[in-house]
Amino acid sequence: MLEVIISGGQTGADRAALDFALEQGFAIQGYCPNGRRAEDGPLDEKYPLQETESASYQPRTGLNVKLADATIIFNGLPEYSSGTHTAIQYAREHKKKCKVLRGFPDVMKDAASLKLWLIKHNPQKLNIAGNGEEKCPGMYAHVLAVLRQAISNQKNICVEFMPATESGEVAPQNLPSEKDIDKSIREQLTEKYGEPIRMTLDEHTALLKEFARKCGQKWK
Repeated sequence: MLEVIISGGQTGADRAALDFALEQGFAIQGYCPNGRRAEDGPLDEKYPLQETESASYQPRTGLNVKLADATIIFNGLPEYSSGTHTAIQYAREHKKKCKVLRGFPDVMKDAASLKLWLIKHNPQKLNIAGNGEEKCPGMYAHVLAVLRQAISNQKNICVEFMPATESGEVAPQNLPSEKDIDKSIREQLTEKYGEPIRMTLDEHTALLKEFARKCGQKWK
């Protein structure tokens, strides 16, 4: 289950991640450039980031990717920025999961992609990066809205399921009907988790895997 949010402190995506973490009570970790450098001046001390020896942005990008279990990058530009390319490169070097979200300014599109990706990979420490406000105005508001939509309720989510698709993936959607899953299993779930069924993200993922197995599908 997600417990730690990592960010580099820049305006836009980075700053939205930090404010979201403070708002929702997630632990904050990560590195920022020496002098707490950011586009809008030195980063506020309320964000507990560790300064690197360099004032360059690149070192902190690499350290944050390495520190995290996985990295999400918000890109609202026609092409990837140099920072996005750098983060992807570090993710490959450190063999870390990495996904670029390109739905900006469509909040629901990015939120849906992020939610499913988190369910699949279940990182404990998530590095959140992306465009700054100077390069992509509106990115801060976009990322904050996406995170609120996709992550806010993960510590106690209402679990819904649908049968496996032809591709072998199982996506949370609607609770299986009695024709899709044995009635006794539904009764056991209700008895254990209550109605509506609620559980942690770890329990959610485990049950998705079990349901995929019962449907004769593989969990990818």
